[in-house]
Amino acid sequence: MKHKIFFIVLLALMFINGHAQKYMTKTGYAYFMSHTDAIDIDGSHNKVAAILDASNGELVVIILIKAFELPLATADKHFNETYMESDEFPKSTFKGKIQEMPELDLTVDGEHEVTAQGILEIHGKSHEINQKAKLIVKDGKLTGNCDFKVNIDDYAITVPEDVKDRVAKVVDVKIKMTLEPMEK
Repeated sequence: MKHKIFFIVLLALMFINGHAQKYMTKTGYAYFMSHTDAIDIDGSHNKVAAILDASNGELVVIILIKAFELPLATADKHFNETYMESDEFPKSTFKGKIQEMPELDLTVDGEHEVTAQGILEIHGKSHEINQKAKLIVKDGKLTGNCDFKVNIDDYAITVPEDVKDRVAKVVDVKIKMTLEPMEK
């Protein structure tokens, strides 16, 4: 698993060019909640990888699907095998930019409302998104928080007819990452 994360981060590094200050994490937090009247299904993990180029706002985020831990073993199995097909689609990615990044002074602690714009890929399907987020600068580290919704139909995630009432059409997702400066 560590080799996969290293490989993914290495690929992400190729996406971001230049010699400007870069920030990264391999321990970002991802959480999802599928809420229906019948059941709540949620999962989380602390293995989100991300790299941010502070000079231009380019951001790459990689979420390993199999890393999600679900409280119920049967939910975990269905999540990976039936819905997310994680052997075929092992990761979700966001590649884009934080629009306000070039104007932000990252040497001063503070909170900033930002917009991440780019391509979100889940389950082999890609869609352009424009998502508000919060960026907190503290002691040279950047913490990004983002809450958004994913319509499973947009990403061709199918649910068997006999359990349609147990899986939400729109899933709540939360991401929290603390990125630290990379060594030059």
